[in-house]
Amino acid sequence: MSQWTDMLKGIQKDSALLKDANPTIIEAFNAVREAGHKNDAIDAKTRELIAIGVAVALHCEGCIASHVYQAKRAGATAEEVAAAAGTAMLIGIGSAYTKSIDVMRAYEEF
Repeated sequence: MSQWTDMLKGIQKDSALLKDANPTIIEAFNAVREAGHKNDAIDAKTRELIAIGVAVALHCEGCIASHVYQAKRAGATAEEVAAAAGTAMLIGIGSAYTKSIDVMRAYEEF
């Protein structure tokens, strides 16, 4: 077992805690998740690669564990997973860049 496998198994096991405490929200979450998986506009591998990028951008370790697992099961290569993560890195850098421009705009305004 590894950190990521253990994390994913822990989330799967302990999700019952949340479901027991708030079943309505978990039912709604599961319905949205199922609807997203039924969308045929993109294939499962592409959907998981996008999810990896979002997971990186949101700094969600549980999401990373889940979506890397699912991407690999959907046939994603290491290079494709790295490209998805790399795209998220670029967006993060771009976001910092544009916020830095905002800082200078604020400076100029004051």
